[in-house]
Amino acid sequence: MARYFFHYWNGIGLEEDNEGLDMADVAAAHAKALNMANEIVKYWDELPPQTRQDSAFEIVDEAGHIVLFVPISEAKKGIHSR
Repeated sequence: MARYFFHYWNGIGLEEDNEGLDMADVAAAHAKALNMANEIVKYWDELPPQTRQDSAFEIVDEAGHIVLFVPISEAKKGIHSR
């Protein structure tokens, strides 16, 4: 297990995750980010345009390296393709 931190770009600035989560691997961290993004997408129409355009999760490992960047729009596209 490795610890990943899910920093959130809200379209204006970065909200840092200082606790992180223990995940099996990067694929599990990606799935978790998509789940969190799906929660945000539920309120998509209520979000300011800047947030809709630029929000994303930046997934960082314990060493501080960015391992994934997951735009919220990735979850939005997934909803439309179902």
